[in-house]
Amino acid sequence: MDRLLATLVHLRTGLTYAALGVIYEVGSSTIGRAISSGGPLGFGSLVSRASTPMTCCRPLR
Repeated sequence: MDRLLATLVHLRTGLTYAALGVIYEVGSSTIGRAISSGGPLGFGSLVSRASTPMTCCRPLR
């Protein structure tokens, strides 16, 4: 499972950990740990700052 990709998908779409778990074929707690752990890039802090998906930006085409 790619932690960065899971985090970006969560932030962009607002999918729950359970839905991401189905996509990545892991448990929702595994997704939660992967996203909140931060990893070496520190992207876990993005999750705590973003309470909603990115709605202010234009959609990607």
